[in-house]
Amino acid sequence: MTFIVYHSKTLQMNSSRRKPLIHHKPLSKSEAHHGTKSLDVWKEEQGRRRKVVRQVCERLGLTRRKVLSQLMQSPKQSFLHFLVDDARGAIYCYIPKVACTNWKKVWMVLTGLTGEQNLTAIPLMLRSYKKLVIVRHPFHRLLSAYRDKIHFAEGRPYFQKKVHSYIVRRRTGANLTDIQWPEFVDFLTSAAGQLADDQWSSYMSLCHPCAIDYDVIAKLENLQEDSDKFLRLIEAPESLHFPNTSRTSRRTDSVLWSDYQRQLSSHQLSALYKAYGRDFELFGYS
Repeated sequence: MTFIVYHSKTLQMNSSRRKPLIHHKPLSKSEAHHGTKSLDVWKEEQGRRRKVVRQVCERLGLTRRKVLSQLMQSPKQSFLHFLVDDARGAIYCYIPKVACTNWKKVWMVLTGLTGEQNLTAIPLMLRSYKKLVIVRHPFHRLLSAYRDKIHFAEGRPYFQKKVHSYIVRRRTGANLTDIQWPEFVDFLTSAAGQLADDQWSSYMSLCHPCAIDYDVIAKLENLQEDSDKFLRLIEAPESLHFPNTSRTSRRTDSVLWSDYQRQLSSHQLSALYKAYGRDFELFGYS
């Protein structure tokens, strides 16, 4: 069984304008000691995150064997977002709008891939490889998708067209560039909304946490530490670190969400939570 899951050519675009991914400054003794001290705390937190996922899946009656069996009926589609590093025995499931651009760059540095990658022997890999998924507050991700792919996407109509066909049936004269946030939310909570594109599909449908026991559940709110701990876990080069991210990003997400939330009715908020409720439960968001 062989199928393509990864195109890395797009990762090379604008690389000269990006910050380098590999940092060569060695850790000081105090930094190394602090990292060792915090490792146990980090592992405990990872244990809590994994336990929550297991409990939610059990409550939903979604056993690992049952879900994986269903996924293997159409593996090419099921594992479309999975990247593999066979040399280090590692798997990363990427979710659009959750640091995936930078993590794909890191993966390319790890694997040296410049073309297509094949993924084979899925069940065996899932049992023995170290597995990573990265999540963020589901509402913040959806807002990021709206702002990047719909609202500020002038000259990039691909995603706008997917939403516009729904909007125009409800607002005569609507065009690609004036799709409003409440309209986008109505689209997301419609029957076809989540299925329209991976940019706003649920975490559950993209990375299958009830079928896959992730070794590391990273969160955007703690991305730097979670990412570097995973890189050390898979014995990546010591010089390879995830790029520093803005410490204000979490605050900015919260402020932006507060502004946009006020545009939604209580019914729209309830419908949006219902549509993505399992992502909230699985990964401990509220």
